[in-house]
Amino acid sequence: QPRPSAVFIFWNCMIGSINFYYVYDMIKKPPDLSEEEANLSQTLDGRITLKEFYQVLHAGTWQSFEKGAKLEQEGAVYLIASGSCDLVLDGCSFGPIGPGSIVGEEQLFEQSARMGSHPASVPVAVVQDSVRCL
Repeated sequence: QPRPSAVFIFWNCMIGSINFYYVYDMIKKPPDLSEEEANLSQTLDGRITLKEFYQVLHAGTWQSFEKGAKLEQEGAVYLIASGSCDLVLDGCSFGPIGPGSIVGEEQLFEQSARMGSHPASVPVAVVQDSVRCL
């Protein structure tokens, strides 16, 4: 009668463990959100998945900005949780943006597209009210 190989048993146990981990990862309860995080998640309802929202929370840091500040740090992307900003391009205002708006993402795409050409005009968000961003 044939005997099972130790290598065969080892790899079957490894694959079973990996599958168990992925199933656990899918069904585990997500961590509780703070009130601020829950409000932001509700504001973004349907625009990003809950998993993507948790990735953003993990990758980002909360920042506060006072009236008159500009959200224009090189390479930064801001997700506005509360407050409002005025979107300005070359001195022209395009109106207010508020909770759930994303500021700064156009710079990431334009930077790779222009690669060494003259810098193009980029809209700047000027804080109108006190703003809290992620």
